Amino acid sequence: MVKPKAPIFRRIKIDKTKSNNFTIIFFHGTNHSCLKYNYTYEPDGKIKKNYFLNKLSNISDLFLYNRPEETLRFNYEQGISNDGVDYPNQTIDSHITNLHKFLVDEKIQKPYVLVSHSIGSLYALKFAQKYPKEIKHVFLIDPIQYTEKVAREFYSPPISHSDLDGHIQIIKNTKSSKTRVEKSLSVLDSNTYSIPYFAPKLNRPLTTFFNVDTKSDTHKKFTLPYVEELKKYNKSNYNNYYYYDRDHYLNETNPQGIVTKIRKELNIVN
Repeated sequence: MVKPKAPIFRRIKIDKTKSNNFTIIFFHGTNHSCLKYNYTYEPDGKIKKNYFLNKLSNISDLFLYNRPEETLRFNYEQGISNDGVDYPNQTIDSHITNLHKFLVDEKIQKPYVLVSHSIGSLYALKFAQKYPKEIKHVFLIDPIQYTEKVAREFYSPPISHSDLDGHIQIIKNTKSSKTRVEKSLSVLDSNTYSIPYFAPKLNRPLTTFFNVDTKSDTHKKFTLPYVEELKKYNKSNYNNYYYYDRDHYLNETNPQGIVTKIRKELNIVN
């Protein structure tokens, strides 16, 4: 994959020599564009290639979906002007509807295998719920543990339109201080999280990969209740893998292991 100078939204990576007659669609997490998932970001600032996307594309054709409202952050991080960039305050449903229309218009081969990370899991689950007949399998990598209890207690409501516009102007203003811009970007992150809870009922195979922190009670408070909920809504089609004390970006710490298990779940032996 050729790395572009700036993220290209709805970028398609096609290699017909590796096709298994389905298309993989990848949904990124917050503040981490799809293209970054091919790299490991060390605490000391060093960046190294981990080839996660390359390994994933070796299974079949790969489609990378970068949510358009993240453009402001991606441009800012790369020193690209945000002048004239719109912030589409979309609902999760409008995201999925627009993405599906694009896939249909571009004649992207069905069925779809959905692979997602973190909050991207909510988009993958919603897509699978809305278009179940077009889905082959859903994979969630360390998904956001979004039970109804968690949704009500730990996530803020959407910010007002006036506040939203104010933060967007701060980000676009080249004279704004770094502190103010990063604070506004953080607020928009919270806006991204303000997604209504929905029961993840699927009639398609679902596989999850969870990072379990053995030094905290997060596993008991969030992960276990979410796994039980997924079991309830996907009784005959659910499988789960635990990774102990891994980084939240499991693709960075064990890219080949994740891809190997995806292959196994898809019954691909080549």
